[in-house]
Amino acid sequence: MKRVRFYWWLAQAFVKKNARILLASMLVSFVSMIVLMSLYPIINAFLFNKKEVTGLVGAYTSQNLPDEVSTLLSSPLVHVTPKGEIIPIVADSWELFEGEKRYRFHLKKNLNWDDGKAFTARDIHLRLEGVELSVIDDFTLEFKLSESLNIFPVYLTKPLIREPLRGIGGLYRIQSVKFSKGTIDTIHLYPTKKDLPYRVFRFYKNEKDLITAFKRGEITRFTTLTPQVAQQFAQWNNTAVKKDVDYTRYMTLFLNTSAPSFETRDARKAVAYALPDLRDFGQPGIGPIPPVSWAFYSTVKQYPRDLKKAKDLIAAEVKQGSSSAGLTLYSFYDYGDVAEQIKSALEAAGAKIDLRLVSYIPDTFDLFLTIWDVPDDPDQYFLWHSTQASSPTNISHFKNAKIDQLLENGRKNVNVQQRKLIYKEFQELMNEELPAYFLYHPYVYTVGRK
Repeated sequence: MKRVRFYWWLAQAFVKKNARILLASMLVSFVSMIVLMSLYPIINAFLFNKKEVTGLVGAYTSQNLPDEVSTLLSSPLVHVTPKGEIIPIVADSWELFEGEKRYRFHLKKNLNWDDGKAFTARDIHLRLEGVELSVIDDFTLEFKLSESLNIFPVYLTKPLIREPLRGIGGLYRIQSVKFSKGTIDTIHLYPTKKDLPYRVFRFYKNEKDLITAFKRGEITRFTTLTPQVAQQFAQWNNTAVKKDVDYTRYMTLFLNTSAPSFETRDARKAVAYALPDLRDFGQPGIGPIPPVSWAFYSTVKQYPRDLKKAKDLIAAEVKQGSSSAGLTLYSFYDYGDVAEQIKSALEAAGAKIDLRLVSYIPDTFDLFLTIWDVPDDPDQYFLWHSTQASSPTNISHFKNAKIDQLLENGRKNVNVQQRKLIYKEFQELMNEELPAYFLYHPYVYTVGRK
């Protein structure tokens, strides 16, 4: 008993003498445990998960993240399925008022941003042309449109991002962001679910810098549209190259329908019959809507290469100007290889072509070769409607009353089956009128370390 008392007094004396040290140690241990628990997802992802470092080309800010990043971080108000159905994600439901000009969206409750902050309607700051956004209450948004648009919800599929780069319901969260001269240099992401890799995105000014970064080991993967680049890395023992078709983009030859050269449909057909086979660059196009869309229609008129028809039509229909000028074909430097092949094919059919590679969209041209992003919905009002002929979106300056009516009807109707019929006729008529020739969906090559 005396021994027990002795040790008890000894313990009391030790605690009394070292109380401050013991208290500080307990406090440090408690704080360390909290910090480790909060950092566990990052540490676990970094040490035990696979790490992917992706290189991208472009200048981005927190206001315009590339889709490849934003879709990992957050969820949209709605999602459009491959069948054209609109399903709510962050939104719970919506109503339509005042002749299709006012939409009221009810948001799901009990949602949190990835930093734990409660999600409310006041966090949403979408900017859409011709649309006024107002907050009714914490879970209700209202969109007032300048013009009626029954399919308006299809334009609300972008992931919601809150400053500073916070998402909701995403597969990843931001660990850190590094900026350089106002644009993002590097983004580090860690996963919110098991078995997902730790992700890093590094941004470069051009493809040359991107390729150099891969060679130096700064990145482990990147994508390119250039087959020569892919072939170069396919020879490396530690590198794998995967080839896919990018149906979200379309290499297209736009014809300026307001220019004397291509005022007539037969003049535009002359170009179609002269065009070369470009399947080495991508999956051949059929019409304005890609084959992965629910509205795609495959049996529209096609124009296989026919040099005799091309020569006859060019001689009879195409006004080429003076012998020194000819037709101006503009394109960007990145598409120079394709532009050269088109130039050669048109010249073989009797056309005089002045090829100009530039870094801007020209104000005046006869032909313009470029890649454009295909919208998720088949609505292409901004690209082809007569009211857009003087805007940058209607590149061909195309005007056609029948096309206008079809585009308007497609926007007014929400029934998928009825819209299919409308866009079937739209595709048929577009391939008859030919304001542009839809060349191919580009092959995209993913180059990565094995």
